[in-house]
Amino acid sequence: MGTASHSRLQGGWIKHALALGIFLLGGGVLPREASPPEVLYTFPERSQGVYPKPAEEFLDWTRTPTRPSLPTSRIRLQSPISSQRLLQEVAGRSDPLLSEFPEWPHSTLTRQFLEVWLGYDTFSRLRYDRGVGRLIPQKDRDQLGRYLMEHRWTLEALDRFANDPDLAHRPDYLFRILISIHTAAHFFDLPYPSLFCLFFQESKLDYRLVSRTGARGVGQLTSIALEQIRTLRKDPENEQLLQLASRHLAQVYGDPLLQDWFEHLELQVTLPRPEAPRNELRTSTPTLYSLVTQTAKLLRSEKNRLGRDEALIWILARKIRRGEILPERYSRVHWAYDQIAEKQLASDRRSVFHIETNILLSSLLFQHYYRYHWKNNSQETIELRPEVRAMMAVASYNNGQSGIRRLLSNLEHEFQQDLKEVSSEWIASRFTARRLAKALRRPYQKIREVTRHVRRATACSEAMFPFR
Repeated sequence: MGTASHSRLQGGWIKHALALGIFLLGGGVLPREASPPEVLYTFPERSQGVYPKPAEEFLDWTRTPTRPSLPTSRIRLQSPISSQRLLQEVAGRSDPLLSEFPEWPHSTLTRQFLEVWLGYDTFSRLRYDRGVGRLIPQKDRDQLGRYLMEHRWTLEALDRFANDPDLAHRPDYLFRILISIHTAAHFFDLPYPSLFCLFFQESKLDYRLVSRTGARGVGQLTSIALEQIRTLRKDPENEQLLQLASRHLAQVYGDPLLQDWFEHLELQVTLPRPEAPRNELRTSTPTLYSLVTQTAKLLRSEKNRLGRDEALIWILARKIRRGEILPERYSRVHWAYDQIAEKQLASDRRSVFHIETNILLSSLLFQHYYRYHWKNNSQETIELRPEVRAMMAVASYNNGQSGIRRLLSNLEHEFQQDLKEVSSEWIASRFTARRLAKALRRPYQKIREVTRHVRRATACSEAMFPFR
């Protein structure tokens, strides 16, 4: 009996040893950890030229957008790359594209914004080994950069903010938004063009924005969306991703090499120390009264006559919250409002307007719809190509999945078509107001808004999308 037990024990050890050897030789990946490690690891010192070369474009993703090494299974690390080497690599990614437009941009801030947008993925790959990806039909970094450089928002709105002395304000929030979107795309394993274009179309990267329907912040979160997010956060995996992303942002914001890069670009940016999003956020907007009174007080302290007319400031504040740029005669009101909003909204972690909180929670919601298991009326699974799945996630983001599920089911029935191989162009050509009204059962004005929003977001993210 003892001999048999000994033989079984010995055989078990041999099997485990063989399994471990096969795993290591095959480049296996450890499963997700229950909790992230607390120690900050660094690479050992390596000679020049051994650092990983950044990709020439965003990584192409397979049809199933998963990585061999998931963000939750990777240790937190920093490469000891020198500041000079890092700045050279980052400049090498942004300078060629900017040199294509010798007469552009018109302002220093606009150029700094695009240099950070173009270079941050390279910075993050070399410094933290954390990059983002795109789906194969989507724009690569240079194509999406050209889209931004030629967009009306960049040429008019951002440029005016930079050139008007009364509108000029510290650009901290813009760079917080860029870094937060990149971080969210990495940790939630989302295609970066889809996520960036979603935020760009939702708010034009304006954290103060409040729509007529009450949607708030960069991601235009509604009360219904926040209820859905509370449900999603009950999943330990989702909560772990939020915690990891917040810790990584804190690591990035405190990185001296990031400050070296900003100083090289002549940027004076003060970054906060992010915390994980709180479970209970202040979703109502009682702060509008405080914003108006504090704006008026700041104007009066400068002996500006507009500070005495709070009724006018109320009207102007509502315009600012909807993303409008005020006429030049009221530009000082815009400046004063921005100063107060930065203190009360952008830095208040209890507020849904808080930049990092809003972006991370919005990304969690988008991830839910991007990976949603669509079913038709017969409860059969509807398989979709990744780019179509991204398009449907944009459509569901502010409308929920029920109406979009009916739309997909109706398209299957109407065209007797298996949607597994149809392209986003095929879907877009049939994404009409009539079909959408039948599926969403919403007012016609809302239907037109959804149609326009989805087509613009997809035109932003996809390379050959013909619809606008």
